[in-house]
Amino acid sequence: MLEFEAECSLYLRGDNSEPMGYITVAVFANPDQRGYAQLSPMIAKLFHETLGIDPTSVFIKYEDISCWSIAGHVLS
Repeated sequence: MLEFEAECSLYLRGDNSEPMGYITVAVFANPDQRGYAQLSPMIAKLFHETLGIDPTSVFIKYEDISCWSIAGHVLS
């Protein structure tokens, strides 16, 4: 699932003169963070190529989801 929020102002150290990206990646059942190191540069590259955001201005927050529910069924 993806959600994009347009016209959002992000500030870094009080400055919003350059475009930035703040991405949250929620991953189910990956407490060992496998693959995060490989995924991060790919996400930064995608945002650079698609939106022109410098990779050094792409901030990624990873969340591990230990329990998930869909259609009334709980997965854990």
